[in-house]
Order: sequence, then structure tokens, then C-alpha cells
Amino acid sequence: MKLAMRTGLMLLLAGALAADEKSVEKERREMSRVLRRGGADYDARVDVLERLRKNDAHDRVKLCALALKNPARPVRVIAAEILGTIRDLRVVPILIKALEKEKKVTVQNVIVQSLHELTHRPLGNNARRWKDWWKTNKNDFGLPPPHEAPKARPKKKKKNTGERRSVSVPRFYGIAVDATDIVFVIDRSGSMRRNQPKSTSSRWDVAMNEVRAVIDKLPSHARVNVVLFGTDVWTWRDGLTTLDAQTKQRLDADLRGQGPGGGTYLWEGMEQALEEREVEAIYLLSDGEASGGKFSRDSDILREVAKRNRYRRAIIHVVAVGYDSSLLQKLASKNGGRYVKR
Repeated sequence: MKLAMRTGLMLLLAGALAADEKSVEKERREMSRVLRRGGADYDARVDVLERLRKNDAHDRVKLCALALKNPARPVRVIAAEILGTIRDLRVVPILIKALEKEKKVTVQNVIVQSLHELTHRPLGNNARRWKDWWKTNKNDFGLPPPHEAPKARPKKKKKNTGERRSVSVPRFYGIAVDATDIVFVIDRSGSMRRNQPKSTSSRWDVAMNEVRAVIDKLPSHARVNVVLFGTDVWTWRDGLTTLDAQTKQRLDADLRGQGPGGGTYLWEGMEQALEEREVEAIYLLSDGEASGGKFSRDSDILREVAKRNRYRRAIIHVVAVGYDSSLLQKLASKNGGRYVKR
């Protein structure tokens, strides 16, 4: 009797384990199916990856490698982030191969950061250097412990100007503009009539000149939109627009027809920018605290931006004119961007 009971329990356990394995395999196939999708509606793909970020029961390496080939930039960004947390040698060549094929600099930066986290090798965005290094070292390389990275030599603290070493990209108030799907969000409140600090030009005129300077230097395949926020919001186009000589002239003329006035409805400007599903980077400029609109408290604005940007994964760079802003600093730091004061 006891033997029969024991045998029955073992059979039940084996059946339960088999059913659980089938359930896991079914979920893995479903995740794989979702991550193979294309199209602009990529929210489901992001949701799958966020589940993978929190759950190591699935083969995350293969699924994230699949996601790195997805046409949606936010999907590739999240996949690269997750792979940087998986301490598995299989990840290194996957990331190197993805870096070799990746066209978006902002995605390249995430891939390189993950490679650096795993290998502690400062080889930058040059895929050839990574490929050559891996070819030479793959047979005897072992992943270093997470906190084994050599300490950098103490350096004299420098003022954060937002600049990168490369001089080949345009800059907005010193912040490198290396994205190609960009939205400028510019404060047009009445206070923008004041002079720029240490300048005889108004804050508005300086801001418009900065936008024009970037536009002139962007590559022809770049896509841009401009959002101006005061009490009302003005948007140049309904969506990102590819730049050419004609559209650059049109944008310049349209901006010259605008001017400052009204309050600082910052959330409304950010909301409009985050409506664009393919935005890669947002360059926000403001010279004062939010004075009205649907959301004006710092905590509310940060919460709502986080909600919208969960799927966009836009980098948000911020310029504060004439004052230091805790809100603007947090908007940049929480969204992978740089913050500068002018």
C-alpha cells in the first residue's frame, strides 16, 4: 500500500512538472512571437521585455537577442539594457554583433554601456575594435565580477557642460545632438523676453538661434519637430519631418513668426513631444518653474513623463536658462539625458 501511494505521488509530481514545463515553453513561444513583430505599435514588445527584466526563469539571452533585431528602437534599447545585466559569456558576441549592425547612435551607446558593464573594456562605439578584441580573447576570457572595474584616477571636477568628446556632431547649448529623430521643446513664456544671462540678446532669440544652428548641421536623413509651450502649445508639424533644404527654410520662416508670451505650461509641451512614437531624443529648454496647465507640481510632471516615456524610451536633455531647477535636473537624470544651466 505504501509503495503504491509513493508511486502515485511520484507520478503526480512528474505530471505536474511536465505540465509546468509545457506552460513555460508555451509562454516562451508566445514571447518569441511577440518580439518578432514589426510595426509602429510596439507596446506589447516593450511589455514582454519588462517581464523578462524581472524574471530570469526564461531563456532571456535568446529572447533579448531576438529583440535586438526588432525594427522598433525602444525594443532594441531595452533588450540591450537587459543583456548588460545577464552575466553569461554568450551575451558578449551577441552585443558586439548588434553594435556592428546598429545605425542609431543612441542605441549604440546603450549596447556599449552593456558591453562595458560585462567586460570592463573601454572600447567605445567602434564595432571593429570590439570584434577584433573578442576574436583574440574569447577562448580564455572570463567575465569579471560586477564591482571589479578599476577605479578611475581622481580628476578635477569640471562644470557639466553636456559636451561629449566628439566634435563631429552639432550641439544644443553644448549638449551633443547625436540622435536623428528629434523634438525640440522650447519655453515661449513671457519671461523668455528677458536677456540671456551675460548677453544682450533675449533668451528667446538665443534659443531660436540654437535651434537653427542645430537644424543647419543635422544630416539630411534626420527628422525633426519643434514644440513651443507657453499658456498655449504650438507645434511645427503633426509629426517628425525629414529635413531637406526646403523644410529647413520653412522651419526657419515659421519660427520667425513665433514669439514669447503667456505662462509656463511645461507639461503640455512635454505631452505633445511624447505623442510622437518614434522620437529618439527630446531637447527641452525652460527658464522658469511650471506655472499652470493640467499638471504643474514637480511630482506630477515627473510621474506623467515616466508613464509616457515608458514606451517611447526617449532621451530627455534639458537646458535651464537663468536658474537651477530640481524638476529639470530630475527630468534629465531619470530619462538618460544631460542637464545644463545657462
